[in-house]
Amino acid sequence: MKTCTVLFAGLAGLLSAPLGQSEVVYSPGPLPPPPPLVVNPRQPVDFDGDGVGEIEFSYGLTICTDDYPSSFCSTPYHVGAVNPNEMLISGYYAAILLLGELIDDVPQTDALWSAPGFQGYLTTSWRSLYGQEIDGQLVYWGWTGPLGVAGSGYMGVRFYLADGLHYGWIRVQLGFPTMVRDWAYETIPDTPILAGAGLDSDMDGVWDLFDQCPDTPMGGVVDADGCSISQLLPCDGPWKNHGEYVTHVVRAAAHFEQEGLISHAEAQAIVSEAARSDCGKPDVRRSHHRH
Repeated sequence: MKTCTVLFAGLAGLLSAPLGQSEVVYSPGPLPPPPPLVVNPRQPVDFDGDGVGEIEFSYGLTICTDDYPSSFCSTPYHVGAVNPNEMLISGYYAAILLLGELIDDVPQTDALWSAPGFQGYLTTSWRSLYGQEIDGQLVYWGWTGPLGVAGSGYMGVRFYLADGLHYGWIRVQLGFPTMVRDWAYETIPDTPILAGAGLDSDMDGVWDLFDQCPDTPMGGVVDADGCSISQLLPCDGPWKNHGEYVTHVVRAAAHFEQEGLISHAEAQAIVSEAARSDCGKPDVRRSHHRH
């Protein structure tokens, strides 16, 4: 299932895109595990759902050596852009971006856009029978490349659809049998995208990029920053007394009502619940213990 998020002119300015409307389509993933007993199985990422993958992931054969002291096994994980598409790279590896990095024609980091149809490495896993000394410690297994260092992050890609060039991201993380968690792309041609745009982990309607209160409970009403009243005003906050807590809830409920997020009846119910709560009151048990 894919979800579509509309982003208006204010954020479009952040993306260095032309003023107007920007629309991101997010696909939750993950990619299904590769079929067993298949040499170099292909796992395509199909951004627009037309049945044709724009980026493909695969893993190669595990190769082991038995020489001492470097005896080890390695398994390469490949990634490639289906021609004529491209991806951001760092040497022979896919470049790994941070949440919020801009993906457009000019890379914002040391990454470079690959040649069309580039085939390279996502990472390589290795295990050593005798271990290898890394930073003064004996290590028996690990990962290589930018993803091996970061553990997780975002790939930047650009690909061609019938209406032109599109930018997108793929979130990857170390693991097996699949390293691809989810992906998204900008549906308007030649419009940049931020790594992670469209991703809403707590499903509160505010992208993780801008969500100031992650992990909002399912169904919670939130403001533009992704915060519910209970998150803004936790019961165990540093309240001087119960009255102070209730006063803040009254103000927050009024603000949510003015913004059209809740009805007047809902605002009154929230305030009534706050008034009935013990939030801000002295801890009777702790006070009794001191005496």
